[in-house]
Amino acid sequence: MTACAAEERGALDSYRVLDEGVLIALDGVWYHSSEKISCKRCLHVTKGDRTTYYHTILAATIVKPGDTVVLPVMGEPIGNEGGGEKQDCERNAAKRWLAKHAAEYARLKPTLLGDDLFSCQPICEAALAELHLHVQARVAPVADCDSQDKT
Repeated sequence: MTACAAEERGALDSYRVLDEGVLIALDGVWYHSSEKISCKRCLHVTKGDRTTYYHTILAATIVKPGDTVVLPVMGEPIGNEGGGEKQDCERNAAKRWLAKHAAEYARLKPTLLGDDLFSCQPICEAALAELHLHVQARVAPVADCDSQDKT
C-alpha cells in the first residue's frame, strides 16, 4: 500500500504532527557486506589491506515521536553505476529520492528528517523545490546527542 493510499484509508491519522503533516525520516542502511563477494553495484571501503564490499539503501520511513511503530515508504538504492571512480552516496540518493517521490508525498505536508549529512545547501534546495517542506537537521556529535537524551 502506498503512503497516499494509507492516508485515504485513515492509517496516517495518528502520525499527523506539526500542522497536520507527517515526519519522513531518511537514513542510509547497510543490508549486505562481504570481504569476498562483490558485484558492479557494490560500494566498498578499504582499511589497510582489507576491502569490504557492501550494499546500502536510503531508507525512508514515516515516524511519530514517542512511537516505536514506523511506516516504511519507498527507499532509494545507493550503489555504483557505470564503473565510475566516484562512489554513490546518501546525499545523491536523497536527491534522487526527492526527484522520484516528491509528487506522491507532497500532499502529506511532510517534514524531512535526516542526520547531519543532509544539512547542506544542495539537499535543502532540492527538498524545498520538490516538496515545499520544512527541512530540519540535528547537527551534533553522537556523544552530545546521547548526553542530551539522558537529561
